Amino acid sequence: MEKILLFNLSEQSLSAVKRTALVMKIKFQQVSAEQYNSALEDIINGEGEFGYNGELPAESMIVLCGIAGRRLEEVLMSLRKNKAVIDYKAVLTQHNCKWTPLKMLEEMEKEKKAFEEAARR
Repeated sequence: MEKILLFNLSEQSLSAVKRTALVMKIKFQQVSAEQYNSALEDIINGEGEFGYNGELPAESMIVLCGIAGRRLEEVLMSLRKNKAVIDYKAVLTQHNCKWTPLKMLEEMEKEKKAFEEAARR
């Protein structure tokens, strides 16, 4: 099943993602702050725990679930066309499906820093 999980998006970016999802017939789900300690796969399946009350990251993120290949390219092009400003975009994999949104953000920040460091060399 194709689905986009939405985390901390601005109103403009939220509208852009919704437009993309509706046109492409992809389900989307805004993830509440209270679910940030649940595994991504649990959130997708509606089984995520509620109760996280820690500090939330300022960054926005989407996680693309069940979207790959040409379809993934089309989604990303549509998001650019609709001017969605999103700090981090990730694809759900077997490796990261057990991660919480907080862990996903942490790993993506590490990856971004590594790319920036490599670009400076």
